[in-house]
Amino acid sequence: MHNEVSDPMHPRVILHIQLTEAVEVARALRWQFLRNRRSLVIPIVGLVLVVCGVIVLTSSGGSPGAGLGMLGVGAYFLLLFAFVIWRAPTRSWRRTPAIREPRTMTFSDEGIEGQTALSESRSQWGLLKESYENDAFFMLRLASRKSLSDCAKAVHRFTRR
Repeated sequence: MHNEVSDPMHPRVILHIQLTEAVEVARALRWQFLRNRRSLVIPIVGLVLVVCGVIVLTSSGGSPGAGLGMLGVGAYFLLLFAFVIWRAPTRSWRRTPAIREPRTMTFSDEGIEGQTALSESRSQWGLLKESYENDAFFMLRLASRKSLSDCAKAVHRFTRR
């Protein structure tokens, strides 16, 4: 990983990145998913169903079938959430070799450019929908994409020198 800074009249920062750690990428994806409050609906509904199922099963007039049904559906939601949080990011890393490919990202006044061996993209700054930052990553979400572009923060620290 290294960077280049162009002339002062037309400043731009060029990052050459190759993500190598599945753990880092998975952690960043988990963190981003949990930042979205809508993603917490699944475990909350699951927890409510489990609690209601236990209440129905333990009450004297409750229907065992209804209680077991709520318990089962609630447990399913909780397991689904656990899969999305813990297994899916690691699985994506393993099944998507393009994530591990070297890439170049260029940041300039004109916008953001990305390049891999298979593709190139250019986006104006106005298309930047959101950005996220944690201790290890900067993540950018463009309005035209569902996916995220991530940069290891260690690379960014290197560019500040």
